[in-house]
Amino acid sequence: MLQSRLAGAEGMGTYTLISPIYSLVVSVALSGICMAVNHLSAESAAIGDYDALPRIFRIGVALFVGLFLLMAALLLCFQNDIAGIILGDIRAKRAMILFLPCIFLTGFENLCKNVCYGLREVRYPVISELVEQALRMMAVGTILWGVAPQTPDKAAECIILGMTISEVFSSFYMTHSLGKVYHAFPKNEKREGKRLGTSLLKIALPVSLSAVAGNLLGAVITVNLPKRLMLYGWDRMEAVASLGVINAMAMPLMYLPLTLIGPISSAVGPKITGSDALGNHADAARKSVKALEMTGLFAIPMCFSLVLPGMYVMEWVFGHAVKEEVLLVLGASAVFAAFQSVTSGILVGYGRQKEAMGFNLLGGCLHLGMMWYLTPKMGIWGTLLGGLAGNILPTVLSIGFLRGKLSLAVPFGKAIWRPCYISFCCYAIGRAVWLLLGKGFLGSIGSVLISAGIYLLLVRMSGYNPSRYIQTLIPVAKQQKINHGQN
Repeated sequence: MLQSRLAGAEGMGTYTLISPIYSLVVSVALSGICMAVNHLSAESAAIGDYDALPRIFRIGVALFVGLFLLMAALLLCFQNDIAGIILGDIRAKRAMILFLPCIFLTGFENLCKNVCYGLREVRYPVISELVEQALRMMAVGTILWGVAPQTPDKAAECIILGMTISEVFSSFYMTHSLGKVYHAFPKNEKREGKRLGTSLLKIALPVSLSAVAGNLLGAVITVNLPKRLMLYGWDRMEAVASLGVINAMAMPLMYLPLTLIGPISSAVGPKITGSDALGNHADAARKSVKALEMTGLFAIPMCFSLVLPGMYVMEWVFGHAVKEEVLLVLGASAVFAAFQSVTSGILVGYGRQKEAMGFNLLGGCLHLGMMWYLTPKMGIWGTLLGGLAGNILPTVLSIGFLRGKLSLAVPFGKAIWRPCYISFCCYAIGRAVWLLLGKGFLGSIGSVLISAGIYLLLVRMSGYNPSRYIQTLIPVAKQQKINHGQN
């Protein structure tokens, strides 16, 4: 919120316009390696091959550094063409280059995090994430306030510099914490390096290729959205500002509940991998079902509960009014994004990385097609509906694959229909309170409190026990230590 106020809509729009470069470099140099490190760490821990864990990390780091240097060299050599021709603004060149040290630090942080997720040691990644976010807010806010940028490209540079400062802490903290995690495991016989490296590449390569294709689609959508809006009749300044309002303000606000869903996706994959590696298929299926139920229980009500207070936040905090219908569509998109994330995590846990990435790629293609065709006719609604459809398609395909190919009993009642009923009741009653108390601060707070009370009541009446779901997916630290000692 502070960042949006200080940088302005055009500054946030310029930052959003440059961000696909960040995503593309990360997808090439990091995404597949992180998934492979996560999967192999979980598998090695499940079978008791603890000496393989440091070597998995070292191989991952070597691959990341090599790919990062290659991408950095390409970016530096063609920086003028990328900024001037592809992004359409040569002033964005410096901000684009500033992403490189941020990505380098992010690589070490995420590799360490994925090893921890694979070993079910979630404490250190959680601490790192919380402190990093706090540092990022302070760093970005301080730099924007001190520099007071007068142009959108300078505002984007300030934001990226603040991000890099926060990554310094995360990378060093996670590297130090990973050493403590390794020391908690006993020593045993080593695994052959050739087999380990081959296994990592076998997982990382298709994931990286799919991630690159997906991020290229995302980059095409982001870069061309202002151009398609100009065909609708807007000028470039208005189009870029709209990109900043929707993609950098409204969307992060409505996607806020996904910060709770992300750990579910990260936790369920390694646990399924471990159970599957030991032949305990029933336990893997049980954890998959619980993950889907948790997603519905938390994501659906929470995403829609943000619609009414979101209008107040957008107008009085961000300084830009957004219609209720827009936030409703973004809320629905966030719900399907949550299910997409968790179903992808389940597929990866079963070793179905290609299918997970393929489904996500199809969703990106649908989003691009709808944005390209509908935006000149419908304005910003073209990309909003495209984003919603692009999240629905991979979710439906993933659930269909889990039911058909893996014979997983997807709990539609407890994961979808019942949470939808709870969400409708909370939203309807919260909206009545919002209208009664007024569409301002008091109405927003009242609607949130009443909705939260109705939610807790209906959750209990429906037979849910959220604490049991969490315990099913994430074991307590004491039990982990007992299991390590027994092994």
